[in-house]
Amino acid sequence: MCNVIVLITAFYGVTQFIFLITNLINNGLTNFWDTAMMQRNNNGLAVIAVSVMFFMLVRNVKKGEIFSERNEKTVVLFGRIIGFIGLIFMCLEVHIEKRSMDDYSAMILTILLGLTLVFFSLIMKIGRKMREENELTI
Repeated sequence: MCNVIVLITAFYGVTQFIFLITNLINNGLTNFWDTAMMQRNNNGLAVIAVSVMFFMLVRNVKKGEIFSERNEKTVVLFGRIIGFIGLIFMCLEVHIEKRSMDDYSAMILTILLGLTLVFFSLIMKIGRKMREENELTI
């Protein structure tokens, strides 16, 4: 089942990457700053990052590493990257187009996804320490 999920997220991430590249090739940076395009670019970059993170986590889980330091660092790194992507696009959107907060919902959700991943990495850290303590008592 993990392989199917990895394939689906990787396929969607590749399609988003192709869309971003073709948009830059066809329109240059003029269309890049359009509000709808900025939201699509924000979502596309976040999906690409989540796809890469999920692929790395599944690969480690298949090796038997669930609550490992490597997975913890992977999740916190990609959580920060995804949150930073949302923050950058939100700042650009606020600076370029002064709109209501409803127009920033995609960016806010991206920031919240990044914060959720960082929080999840803290849970993984606690789980890793509990596993290490359990192994020491046996």
